Amino acid sequence: MNTGHLLHTLSRHTDSVFSISFSPDGKKLASGSWDKTVRLWEVSTGHLLHTLSRHTDLVTCVSFSPDGKKLASGSWDKTVRLWHVGGGRISRTLRGYTDGVESVSFSPDGSMLATGSSDNVIRFWQVTNGRLHRTLKGYTPFVNSVSFSSDSSMLVSGSMDNIIRLWDVSKGSLHCTFTGHTDIINSVSFNPDGSTLALGGSNDDTIRLLDVSSGRLQYTLRGHTEMSIESVSFSPDGSKLASASYDKTVRLWDVNSSKILHTLTGHTSYVYSVSFSPDSNKIASGSDDGSVSLWDVSTGDLLRALKKQSGSVRSVSFSPDGSMLASGIDDGSVHLWDVESGRQVDIFTEHTDKVNSVSFSPDGNTLASGSNDYTVRLWDVGSGNLLQTLTGHTNWVNSVSFSPDGNKLASGSSDGTILLWELPPTSINSIGSYGEDSQ
Repeated sequence: MNTGHLLHTLSRHTDSVFSISFSPDGKKLASGSWDKTVRLWEVSTGHLLHTLSRHTDLVTCVSFSPDGKKLASGSWDKTVRLWHVGGGRISRTLRGYTDGVESVSFSPDGSMLATGSSDNVIRFWQVTNGRLHRTLKGYTPFVNSVSFSSDSSMLVSGSMDNIIRLWDVSKGSLHCTFTGHTDIINSVSFNPDGSTLALGGSNDDTIRLLDVSSGRLQYTLRGHTEMSIESVSFSPDGSKLASASYDKTVRLWDVNSSKILHTLTGHTSYVYSVSFSPDSNKIASGSDDGSVSLWDVSTGDLLRALKKQSGSVRSVSFSPDGSMLASGIDDGSVHLWDVESGRQVDIFTEHTDKVNSVSFSPDGNTLASGSNDYTVRLWDVGSGNLLQTLTGHTNWVNSVSFSPDGNKLASGSSDGTILLWELPPTSINSIGSYGEDSQ
């Protein structure tokens, strides 16, 4: 690898190679092809070890088990095949798909196999006996925003398919859906007591307030003059709602009357994010113009414009005590500010692409950031040290949110999944854009 020289050309397939995977020890390579075969190769010599030929249609994906003893392959023949790597023998065929299999992945302990199919179903299989463990249905693309209810029991998600989904966190299942928007959902938010949802941030130029228990529409808020509403946020006392838009303004709404209290102007480009201070007295806004602005809620006056950033400000978030403000920037950095003085306290620079979302833990000691580099990073606020990099998404991370009890972190991604992390991060549960568990 140091020289960049070509080591081997492996050329026995007779059609396009669609997937390749190294064994965990790096000694073998598996390849899946449109010639309907899986081939196992010895990496050091380039020799073909086995040709696995039981599939009857294109092979789209291959994956080794963590111990390297098994190989899974998925095909357009609507099956998954499990193979013994040592002898090149088939050990099991998993059936039940109604369309081609596009993805296979073993759990880290090797006991489960997850598969994704064009029939829009995720299936979890027990590897030892080949039994179907669970199916997750309800696929949707591009999860843009997630938010926990105040008691941490529910999670709401908004996505590119115009639908709001409400999830049962403990079960990892879909509780219900809300429809009505006519375009992409960019932002969702519970009010503090969890009784009302702001189903907003939609490209149809509206914000909808829904009663959670009945699902009934309470109000439709109209007033922004550009199509894309990028962010909505309830005040901690629940009496007000802030919204940010491509029309370069922040609008402050009275929740009970649905009337506009103030239109906050001063940004010179799109406003991407809004956040209330914990005492409900201030609003922070982040814009494409590279600025972060602090506003007085009672008067609508600009209190302070923080130093211009080196890129668009995608996300802003107050610390729980209101003394600090975090901002996520297009250049991959996260900035930490002292609210009282407007002084920049720290910069976190480990991300390698745009930072789309930032969120403080309830105790204020940890900051989470989600990025276009497909990762979530956890930072120690006091020291500025990177605590952990959470990997698992396969596309941009658009939203991160701590549960109110601080025990979980949710991340929503353009890969169509919501990942739910236990804190400290020792395990992960994907409730994704999926629901409807079945054994």
